Amino acid sequence: MTFNLFAFASNGWVMATDQAPMRRAGSPREAIRTKERTIKIEWDKSSAVASCCSGDEAALQIARAIVAASRTGALDRIDRSDIRGELRRIANEALAAEEARLGRNWVRDLPRELIAVFGADSAWRVRATGTTAVHPLISSTCCSVYIGDTANAATFFSQRYYRDFLAKRTVKQLLTLLAHSVLEAHSLDPESVEGLNILTYENGRGYEFLDDSKLSHLKTRSSEIFRLLEAELFRE
Repeated sequence: MTFNLFAFASNGWVMATDQAPMRRAGSPREAIRTKERTIKIEWDKSSAVASCCSGDEAALQIARAIVAASRTGALDRIDRSDIRGELRRIANEALAAEEARLGRNWVRDLPRELIAVFGADSAWRVRATGTTAVHPLISSTCCSVYIGDTANAATFFSQRYYRDFLAKRTVKQLLTLLAHSVLEAHSLDPESVEGLNILTYENGRGYEFLDDSKLSHLKTRSSEIFRLLEAELFRE
């Protein structure tokens, strides 16, 4: 399983994921993953494209194909209304290449998704299971989005406390919420969700991968929130 959250802020966005290994392309749903950790967030400095993905490693191939297209400037020359079709084409070509490579081992109907973000506010959700579907994520109407192999109750936190009709929070204000969500997802399913990785984009400051010190601070705050909420819920 993977657990990924993306959220628009009033001054940028936050992307938070776990680091549990992804399925190898062509593996069945119940396949054991062999890697200890997988970095699911990718950021390409030259093209200013960031992405996170879930499912099998074919989703990573789609993300990398989108980065390659962006590097050539091909996506820059396309109107926003036409980007959806181009992203769909890129995803389908990447899936076709994986199917040709794997042959009978290819599993097309795995839950396979990614979020690709171009710069400050152009974000897209790509679902590549069976028929590829591409949807824009609009900062003015969308707060947070979850992608993952299966449902996890930890999505409650972003759905309850950062809903679309609420005022946008800043990047710094969102860090604890998204980190706590990922860490609680691990508590609910420790065999499938593991680790924490966060990438932020803040207007005027650019991109930042949170280092171990900042992640450790967020883990401590998450533990404090759990203990406080537990105490309040069971207070007589």
